[in-house]
Amino acid sequence: MQGYLLAALYSLDGFFGNIRVVDFFDVLIIALFLYIIIILFKRTHSWPILAGIGILVIIYSIAKILNLYLTSLVLQSFFAVFIVVLVIIFNQEVRRFFEFISFWNTRQFRLKQETSLFPFDIQEVLQAVANLTKQKRGALIVFPGNENIDRFLDGGKRVDGVISEELLESLFDPHSIGHDGAVIINKNRIARFGAHLPLSSNFKLIGRRGTRHSAALGISEHTDALAISVSEERGTISIAHNGKLKELGGIEELESSLKKFYKDIMPGSVGSLWGDIVKHHSYSKLLAIGSALIIWFFFSFQAETVQRSFSLPIVYRNLPERLFIEESEPREVMVTFVSRGQLAFERIDERLIGIAVDSKNFSEGRNIIVLSEDMIIHPSNFAVVEVVPSQITVQVKKFNSFNVSVKADTRGGIDSGYRISSIAITPDQVGILIPDGTLAPESIITQPIDIAGLKETKTFSSHLVLPANMRFRDSVSPTVTVRVNIVKR
Repeated sequence: MQGYLLAALYSLDGFFGNIRVVDFFDVLIIALFLYIIIILFKRTHSWPILAGIGILVIIYSIAKILNLYLTSLVLQSFFAVFIVVLVIIFNQEVRRFFEFISFWNTRQFRLKQETSLFPFDIQEVLQAVANLTKQKRGALIVFPGNENIDRFLDGGKRVDGVISEELLESLFDPHSIGHDGAVIINKNRIARFGAHLPLSSNFKLIGRRGTRHSAALGISEHTDALAISVSEERGTISIAHNGKLKELGGIEELESSLKKFYKDIMPGSVGSLWGDIVKHHSYSKLLAIGSALIIWFFFSFQAETVQRSFSLPIVYRNLPERLFIEESEPREVMVTFVSRGQLAFERIDERLIGIAVDSKNFSEGRNIIVLSEDMIIHPSNFAVVEVVPSQITVQVKKFNSFNVSVKADTRGGIDSGYRISSIAITPDQVGILIPDGTLAPESIITQPIDIAGLKETKTFSSHLVLPANMRFRDSVSPTVTVRVNIVKR
């Protein structure tokens, strides 16, 4: 981890060069999942706990960056068991998350089949609520959304009744056995009455309202259902949806709220939860993306990061004329690279990595060069972590140019009936560079040429042997041809 952070500090180009296209999709998918989880937790008013978990994740990330061993170890052990504990504590939220994913996958893009916005005669419901309000009779009516609410219902009687004003009023008659419970309207039927709903613990929002309002708010916190609550004390109408409780001004406002609710959950249109996710919660989106980036960096990017060290030779370029490098210390430098995946190093051609030092500003004498990353030759998907040593010492001398004759170094004797008439060397002179203050040699000899038993003229190719501390003018050892002419005695 620290190695890669160091690499990022050395070269941002190296950091961004290691980011692949698939990483964007990786972060995007995780950010989407986190975003849905954040919204679900907010709607169930559990987001402070989620925020506390986020703070622990941030502390863990900082501990990893700063190499705080004990803190990292404790939090890592904590997270190992906390995930299980988290699933147990928030089992309803987790289940709702997977239900939403399943619904989004199987039903969200079905073609619209309903010709009407409401699957039932809305006027029957509105008129019944209006009458209950005038009579100050308490009522609780639930309209399920796209999520299943059965597991949150307790008790009650199952019916399959046609929705009508008279039936709804009779179910909430004080003499009815189920008037204190909730009526569940599923599609175009009254599915259940007298059902008990989970109560909300949001006492601040409930205030002085009664149990019906608490139950209405409770079912809206656990599902995407909409609940209508009529107060028998004040004769007011309230609706609960998405974990929020709102008192309405009248039947007209109730009709608008129901229209919006059914428009959102209608097949073929974007569901209420999905529409809310797309249109709102800007801060939650930023939090989800930021969290996804942190998770990707520490658990994917860093996990795939591999380091490897190479001992690299130093190449000097652009050395000024009449200067030559007498000695450099060291001759090789250890460079540590970092990249994504071991495969990157397995396929590397070591001829593509090295150290190139620009020598144009060298002067005679001792030169100390601080090695920087721009001197390191490496593929774009590599980043430099460490260079050891970080500087080199180069001893530079000035030289003079001379033209020196070439002589052949022949070994062995030719056949006794023959003699050497002449030896022709091409070229017969070469340019050499000699350190300032050093005497030029009279000649440069070739590598040994074996002429033992020679009976006829023959041409040889040979290289020259250069004395120490000298070099050829073109920095390349020239090839010379030696023609040995043989005649009879």
